[in-house]
Amino acid sequence: MTVTAKDGSYNSSYQTETVGELWSVDLTKNDSNTNLVNLLNSGEYDVSIQAKDVAGNSTEINDTFIIDTSTSIDIVTPLDDKINSNIHVITGRAEELATVTLTIKGLDDSNKEIEYTQQLTVAADADADNSGEWQFNLDPSQLSLSGETIDGNYSYSISSVDIAGNETSTSSQNFVLDTQVIPFTAQLDNDSNSSALDDVITKDDTPTFSGTVEPESTVALTINGKTYTLAASDTSDGTWSITIPDADALPSDNQTHIYTVKATDPLGQWRPRFNGIQSAIQR
Repeated sequence: MTVTAKDGSYNSSYQTETVGELWSVDLTKNDSNTNLVNLLNSGEYDVSIQAKDVAGNSTEINDTFIIDTSTSIDIVTPLDDKINSNIHVITGRAEELATVTLTIKGLDDSNKEIEYTQQLTVAADADADNSGEWQFNLDPSQLSLSGETIDGNYSYSISSVDIAGNETSTSSQNFVLDTQVIPFTAQLDNDSNSSALDDVITKDDTPTFSGTVEPESTVALTINGKTYTLAASDTSDGTWSITIPDADALPSDNQTHIYTVKATDPLGQWRPRFNGIQSAIQR
């Protein structure tokens, strides 16, 4: 049997062994006692097998085979360091027909392990521009125990097994799952409250509103048809305060003013004060 590399870098003959009508060949030794398995690089090879019987009749079979000893996988679009409850996309590249597995691990507050896996096969009929591309769509609600999504710290990695059985994986990466907006408070500030602190009555026509909120959230106060927004950098300590400017002073007649306050956390999740129930102040 003769083995020849497609690029011409290798050519060698091997002696076959015949038992009855069956033949075999030991690829660890050629005519020069060289181990073919250790010698050949990954790539495509031609093989020619010649047979000759005792009468001198001969025949030949020609074929090709591929040696594949490695595989690869890359992440193109990783998860953000902190994710919310939306669907998140992870993309990358691997060999066509490879089996790619996403594995996510985390712990709940009692150190009970949470593990989630998702698997796909890389398409074989992709064109040259997206050959070998894969994509996972992560639904964070799957990171749960007893049906409850568990916020906290997680790690994830992507592994790949190609059709030759070669395995590889990415290094582990970390992310934080945050699906809840921390409850926040909003009220007429005590310094603007002109009477009992719980009656929300004021004589101040440019009152201040204040409260607590998840750090680095944006806060928007809407009153008298206008909205005032506080940037995330102004809530880094978990508190907020907005004062109506003089140019927008509230009307001086005795009336009730409806106001709403909306907080949006760093991941874009928002909640209105009292889940949308509006509060009022009276002048």
